[in-house]
Amino acid sequence: MKRFAKVMEGAAALVVEALEAPDDGGRWIECGDASAGDRYDEAEGTFHREGAVTPPSRPSIVITHIQPDEGNAPTTLLAPDWSEVTCREGTRLAVSAELRSGEAVLPLTAQFRLPLRATDGRERVLLATMTDGRISIGATLRDSGIWRVDEAGVNSALPAGQGFAFSGLTVYVLQD
Repeated sequence: MKRFAKVMEGAAALVVEALEAPDDGGRWIECGDASAGDRYDEAEGTFHREGAVTPPSRPSIVITHIQPDEGNAPTTLLAPDWSEVTCREGTRLAVSAELRSGEAVLPLTAQFRLPLRATDGRERVLLATMTDGRISIGATLRDSGIWRVDEAGVNSALPAGQGFAFSGLTVYVLQD
């Protein structure tokens, strides 16, 4: 994995880890240990913490829709703000989200692991696929319990200060 910074207005606006530079039409430069807000010196081709600017607010992951499988849809309860789901064991949920900066969708494409943790300590790992800033996650909830995806989990594999804002999702899985 390499680290790339999206350079905007002479500074690193966003830093990500990836196998190759994102292809979103932006200016991405391999950045070593640079952080968001570090100044980029065009002449030297290096990043400097001195004179760093305040980085833009962190991008947010925003859930835009949750769809239970057809057989369980009639008994599944969804909070209007998509923050909570109540469903039966065996329900398959398709979660749609967007990576946003303000109201704009950031056109990044990547896959990443997403930890789903139960309040009793169990943990599952989901694969999230992001295409042009639109994120798809599928999960079949086979075990009853209270399951959560939170901001700390979303950011757990990212360098400090490089994470995303996320309001979280709680899934209450009812035992049959």
